[in-house]
Amino acid sequence: MRNRSTLRRLRRLVLPVAVALTLVSGVPVAAQSTYVSLDVRTTPAQPQPGDDVTVTVRVSECPPGATLVEVLLSSSSSQSTTAALMAESLARTSLLWRTKAVIELPDAIEGWYGVRVQCGTFVPDHVPMANTYFAVGANPTKEIHLSGTEVEEGKTLTLSGNGCPGSTVEYEVQQYTGRAGTFVPTGTIAVGPGGLWSGEIPFSMGLTYGLANVEARCTILNRYGESVYISYGRPLEVRVLRAAE
Repeated sequence: MRNRSTLRRLRRLVLPVAVALTLVSGVPVAAQSTYVSLDVRTTPAQPQPGDDVTVTVRVSECPPGATLVEVLLSSSSSQSTTAALMAESLARTSLLWRTKAVIELPDAIEGWYGVRVQCGTFVPDHVPMANTYFAVGANPTKEIHLSGTEVEEGKTLTLSGNGCPGSTVEYEVQQYTGRAGTFVPTGTIAVGPGGLWSGEIPFSMGLTYGLANVEARCTILNRYGESVYISYGRPLEVRVLRAAE
């Protein structure tokens, strides 16, 4: 009887230890996808274009080990939404499943940013995670203008804009189809001082009479040497007219 009583006491002591080790050693994929949470703060609190911005990210429920924290710049056009990597930090997650990363964005450009985290088996899509967005420039200043709303086939209009921190703007002229497609540049315009740009864009004889769309995007290089595209938003509509005989 004494041996049986001792065995029962040992079992009660060993069981909590085994449960604790199980909780620390891993977490199911579904649980990680559900419970990983982020708190994102910026300094300054309301950054403006050109500011040196410090992004502080606190992560809960990543398993102990390495955690990759990325700051992405989001850009939307009529055709798609993209997210470009602007900065990243490889942080260490503690045994308490807590992570802190501090990421610098020097001379930040205007736009909407967000944070993406990868840890353990948690690898979300390459877009900012929910509730992590912050703006550099609360009131966007980027604008785009076209010198007319109608043009004869074979003629040109002036396309101009501002707020491009890169050296080149790509534009696309395409027949209106009502469907989203892939951005295929028709030509480029050089960017001048202060992010201002302007150039003549042709409307070829190959366009069908009717509506055409004009879109533009600013191109820059991130710190990793990769091309980043900042869209000027919704396309401008132009009515293409038959050339006068």
